[in-house]
Amino acid sequence: MPSWSGILPGHSGNSCLEPYELTMTVTVLVCGGGHGAHVLAALVSSKPDMTCCVLALSQAREWAKSAANNILTCSFPANNGKSTLYKANPHTISDNPAEVVPGADIIVLVVPACSHGKYLTAIEPHIQKKTILVALPGQAGFEFQACHILRNKLYDLTIISADSLPWACRISVYGVKVDVIGIKELLRMVIIHNDDKILLNPFRQLQHIWGTFPVIRQVSHSLGLTDSCVLHLGICYGKWKDWDTTVKSEIPLFYHGTDDIQAQWISRLDGEISMIKLNILQERPNETTSALQWLLDSYGSSITDSSSLKQALTTNKGYEGLFHPMITTEEGFIPDFKSRYLKEDVPFGLVVFKGLAQIVGLYTPAIDTVLHWSQQKLGKIYIVGSKLCGQDLHETRAPQVYGIKTLEDLETFI
Repeated sequence: MPSWSGILPGHSGNSCLEPYELTMTVTVLVCGGGHGAHVLAALVSSKPDMTCCVLALSQAREWAKSAANNILTCSFPANNGKSTLYKANPHTISDNPAEVVPGADIIVLVVPACSHGKYLTAIEPHIQKKTILVALPGQAGFEFQACHILRNKLYDLTIISADSLPWACRISVYGVKVDVIGIKELLRMVIIHNDDKILLNPFRQLQHIWGTFPVIRQVSHSLGLTDSCVLHLGICYGKWKDWDTTVKSEIPLFYHGTDDIQAQWISRLDGEISMIKLNILQERPNETTSALQWLLDSYGSSITDSSSLKQALTTNKGYEGLFHPMITTEEGFIPDFKSRYLKEDVPFGLVVFKGLAQIVGLYTPAIDTVLHWSQQKLGKIYIVGSKLCGQDLHETRAPQVYGIKTLEDLETFI
């Protein structure tokens, strides 16, 4: 594909590759072109001690065209009746990794898990020593995929994974305006691989980018991160498992529409995943966090009733206005089973935990049930019976895809 890049108005013609920027500022490369990438780009670009470049493999031209005559504006929720605005354009937007990866001190992947492989492969030839690579978020199995793709440069990199985006956000005008709907209070992050020669403190730099919240809490193992797939898939399966193809007249609320059945399925998935983690983290049981505790840690002050998982979901102000993904028809609305809640959270979430369950020999009836239903909706085969041996398993981040079949393999892979 022909490359394209642009240096945006408001900046000098200096390339983000020029050496003075490494001595004068920290250069941050934002990878992605979606909602979270817009927020991160606005925040970094607003920092006088940072230079922001963007690698958008499929959206660089659209983003820069939109921003050519506008300044990117990011709106944060009102505080005492007044919203906080950040207004600044990235220095460079490109779809060519060779133009923006060299010279980057920090590279942040702000893309869906299904795009991690594409971006990791694109940056690998150009990534330099002492670079900090952050997945925001990483999701299950990111450590396997990142260490596999970057294996030839692994020992010169620091690789970090987060369990979610710092914000709930939506683009209102592409390349021009993005709105933050909610801000997490706490964000768990783990160092997957550490370069002890690193010059920057990664967590200090990230906290500097987004300010007081979310507070970063470092955990010592990737399984200490909380994966949102249990919420998404518990809600989706509980809502649509008995759907009889009846067209809906309205689009149902996602989190705020959680009923008892959906809450039960979240709890069943959460319980099985907790058991998988406890079997692997036997000496670190405090690393695991339940779905309810993650909600309270992330959104505590936004939740008006924390008496149960269901109530925490349905009274969380940070989830207001979020609906089930639906397809519009002439008669009304039908569920979109190819949305990210299945397309991303199954192969880069639940399948990974099923793979870990096989390694430790755990029976997972709830996971198996949701996997069978989900793969049918996706038109894929990951699980056959209770075994991960389907023809599409290679498209996932299950540990078995990377040759990890025992606990010893798991411990020595990274």
